[in-house]
Amino acid sequence: APETLVRFGYIGRVTIDKGVEELAEAYGQMRGAARLVIAGEADPAIQARLQALAGSKPIDFLGFVSPDAFYNQVDVVVAPSLWHEPLPRSILEAFAYGR
Repeated sequence: APETLVRFGYIGRVTIDKGVEELAEAYGQMRGAARLVIAGEADPAIQARLQALAGSKPIDFLGFVSPDAFYNQVDVVVAPSLWHEPLPRSILEAFAYGR
């Protein structure tokens, strides 16, 4: 039986303090069929850095998109923040979208 592709997603500011480097690195080390989707403005330098950390596994950079456009194309939402988030809106939205 073919593996089921799991689509992981991150939405928010694409900055170092948000833990996106750790996310890209972990994704690159995953076994099995997976895809990483990142929604949020990310300059070309950070996109290149994240893709390098992910190795040969491609990352889909969506840029700024509506919550509907993002949540409807991911299975699991990841919030890898490196600091205590006072009110992580993406987590609340993920629950609302059943992710």
